[in-house]
Amino acid sequence: MNIFKTLIVSSLIAFSSSQAIAATLKIATVVPNGSGWMNEMKAAAKEVKEKTDGRVKIKYYPGGVMGSDKTVLRKMRSGQLHGGAISAGALAHIYNGVNLYSLPLCLIIWQKFTIFVKPLTLLFPKD
Repeated sequence: MNIFKTLIVSSLIAFSSSQAIAATLKIATVVPNGSGWMNEMKAAAKEVKEKTDGRVKIKYYPGGVMGSDKTVLRKMRSGQLHGGAISAGALAHIYNGVNLYSLPLCLIIWQKFTIFVKPLTLLFPKD
């Protein structure tokens, strides 16, 4: 009986080790490799890896190698990808309210944008 308890405890310790809870997140985008956005995303991935002691890694698939935004969304739904850096336009066919967040590009002053957007966000469902 002691051997059985020892096996169970050993198994629990092995499963709770840092390697057992490690994850690599796969994220695709049409953003070209070497662009400013991609460089920022890679810097963020490096920071995540450092702050999690290597338990969480982010693998990017840049330049549309996983397909268009629409294809990336389909692969996310099927579980092939964990995420995607996708344009608001690509998401608009799923949820039209996402276009609201493209408005900062239309307004020069951020303070004016927040005054403008706050009442509009109340119009959209919280999803």
